[in-house]
Amino acid sequence: MKVTTAVVTTNQKSRFTPPIPLERPEKKELQKGEYLVLKLKSLPNDKDSQTYELSIPYFSTGTPEEWFRFQRDLNQVIVGQGLKEGPAKYAMARRLLEGDALTKFQERTTHYKDETDANYVKVLQDVAEHVLPKKALAYQKRYMRRFMRKPQNMKIRLFVARVKELNEYLKLFPPFAATQAIEEDELKDIFEFAIPNKWRNQATVQGFDILSHTHSEFIEFCERLELIEEQNPEESPKKPKDNKPKDEGGKKFDKNAKKRGRDPEKSCILHGPGHSTDECKTLQHQAKRMKQVYEAQTPKGKWELRQKQELNSIVEAVIGQIRATKKRKISKEDSDNEECQVNSENFSSLSLSDSDDE
Repeated sequence: MKVTTAVVTTNQKSRFTPPIPLERPEKKELQKGEYLVLKLKSLPNDKDSQTYELSIPYFSTGTPEEWFRFQRDLNQVIVGQGLKEGPAKYAMARRLLEGDALTKFQERTTHYKDETDANYVKVLQDVAEHVLPKKALAYQKRYMRRFMRKPQNMKIRLFVARVKELNEYLKLFPPFAATQAIEEDELKDIFEFAIPNKWRNQATVQGFDILSHTHSEFIEFCERLELIEEQNPEESPKKPKDNKPKDEGGKKFDKNAKKRGRDPEKSCILHGPGHSTDECKTLQHQAKRMKQVYEAQTPKGKWELRQKQELNSIVEAVIGQIRATKKRKISKEDSDNEECQVNSENFSSLSLSDSDDE
């Protein structure tokens, strides 16, 4: 199965999906049976060399980066176990490949016939061409030159290290030429336009020419800017106050409301400010429909509708009387409380002296 590379256009801006993105893939937790543990020697030619274990996941299909990592681990096994002969390298590759990749490996092995070191390299290259998408090298370089930007949450040191890693991967893409990696000057140019604009402006103000400095000097310059931003975080801009009038539903009126027939000074019992009740088209339409329904009724039906309307009016009148009674009761209680308070104040001001002057 091949990994495809897509170019998606959204809102007139191209969003490019490269074979290997800038973000590192999340580490997968391998289950038992998905990897092989091998013991390797630090110095294969030394019998007393220190040994260590390496867990290598089996490879069937996957992303280009997963294939490149598998190749790295396979080469480490070949060196750590001192596999110098072609047949031994073929046997180890068959041990770690599965599924689609193993089928392609066997097919190309039959094509080249002899299991030599040179043919072993050709077979792995043919498997790589099968795993990687077409024109993968061109797509990867285009992404790095045009679309790659430093994420805000990624430190500049990690960003530079990741770009260098991607540049090393370019050597493993078909057609496997030695000069496929991006050259030093062009890599610095990528760094310059991948950082934020304000950092690039600071470089201009301070006379720091990125192209004339080393990668370490570039990292140190950007790290100073990172430190300044961490110590003095930018405050989020305050939103301007909105003094526009609002209707009962919280909707705002803009300065062009009257031009569109909306008048904040008028109010509708249904919609609030904007137009009067007499001008409300919704109420007019509803009244027209009610009239049509009434006229379509039989005499008996019209009588029932009138009786229903009269009943509704009576209910509304009773509810109004109850509310008015409650209001009067509440206001009476408030007045009684006020009268009691006044009487208590007057009582406290009275003198109980028995003198003749009083």
